Amino acid sequence: MFSLHSYYQQDIQCMNLMPLPWERLRGKRILLAGATGLIGTFLVDTLFSINRIRQLGMTVYAVGRDEDTARQRFDDIWEDPRFSFYPWDVTQPASFPEPVDFVIHAACDTQPTRILEHPVETMMSNIYGTENLLEVAHDCGAKRFLFLSSGSIYGEPWRADDCVNESYYGSLSCNTVRAAYAESKRAGETLCKSWRSQYGLDVVIARLAHVYGPTMRQDDTKPLSQMILDCAKQQNIVLHEDGDRHVSCCYVADAVMGILYVLLTGKNGSAYNIAGSSGKLRTLKDIAEFLADYAGTKAIYDMTKRSMCRRRRRASTVCSIRTRSSIRTSCRAWAGSGGPSWPPGSSGRSARCRRAASSWRRAMRMCATRRWRRRKRRRRPCASVTRRCGGITAASKGFCAGCAERCRGLIAINRGDARVWGRLCARP
Repeated sequence: MFSLHSYYQQDIQCMNLMPLPWERLRGKRILLAGATGLIGTFLVDTLFSINRIRQLGMTVYAVGRDEDTARQRFDDIWEDPRFSFYPWDVTQPASFPEPVDFVIHAACDTQPTRILEHPVETMMSNIYGTENLLEVAHDCGAKRFLFLSSGSIYGEPWRADDCVNESYYGSLSCNTVRAAYAESKRAGETLCKSWRSQYGLDVVIARLAHVYGPTMRQDDTKPLSQMILDCAKQQNIVLHEDGDRHVSCCYVADAVMGILYVLLTGKNGSAYNIAGSSGKLRTLKDIAEFLADYAGTKAIYDMTKRSMCRRRRRASTVCSIRTRSSIRTSCRAWAGSGGPSWPPGSSGRSARCRRAASSWRRAMRMCATRRWRRRKRRRRPCASVTRRCGGITAASKGFCAGCAERCRGLIAINRGDARVWGRLCARP
């Protein structure tokens, strides 16, 4: 047992009261990868508590990289014949020596600092690790494979107060190091669905929110974990961001309850969100102030250590198509070096800019007729237009923003000059 504290013991005992089909675990062998983590530790204690109370005869094969940590966390059951620990890095292929009935993949490093320092290992644990465990489940004839995914696969919500269900997908940029975790979780889910389709493996997926609880490590660097640890130590709570980000929190006992529910009753091939039951998202700032009031300390905002991944602006050309009343196009030169040269025909135009311009021309041809035929009255030429030559309209530095919004063409702002590539700009 990880802890003998009365609260921890009560949480473990409450799991036994859940109305789940526990008989499906009778005599079963469960392989748990990531057993020494926050969720894995509580899950092992829960399984052994239920096994002892209900006399189910379960066998748990715990898999982890650090045997010393496993001995500390499972000291009381280390010699139990129903428990076995296998030191194995799941990113390395291996054949499991024992037959198993259920495989639970909970092995992944979720620490933000380690994800930034070791993004490759983070992705490999979710891709190669998932592949190796899927092979073990297939070779051992497992009845079900449970993949612990994350709510981060949904990306940034389109609105801060959006309620995210299993079919929701937000915005997720793959051009940042932080995307290593979310993108690899997405790839892991797709890999599970592919094994189900090709090999007929029974697969279920659990998408977890921000999980916290007593099984957290003392060096946990997640913002929520750091705030709770600071509160427990009665120290000032330090946030290295503005705290406006909304988070969905879930206590580890509730998370394990949801995991067992998905394992025993989930539909083959389905994904399930596991989050807090309050139904209300809270910002990190609200949580920090609540914990600070509870501990009698203060919430301090220190932006000096804010991740460079969030502050750095990419020096690249970004091309985007946005749909409102019609397709509207824009190509912006971001950055630190002044951006590319943009007048059409200029020798400084890069191949990427030419490809972007070609894409915009195709998009504009598709929508130009519908967009402009809806206008019932003739537009007058913009007063800032100085010349029109070969279908190219050039404007002075005083190009108005309203005219830019209505222009049929590609607008690029480069060092204060507004150059319009397209047809005659018009405004009411």
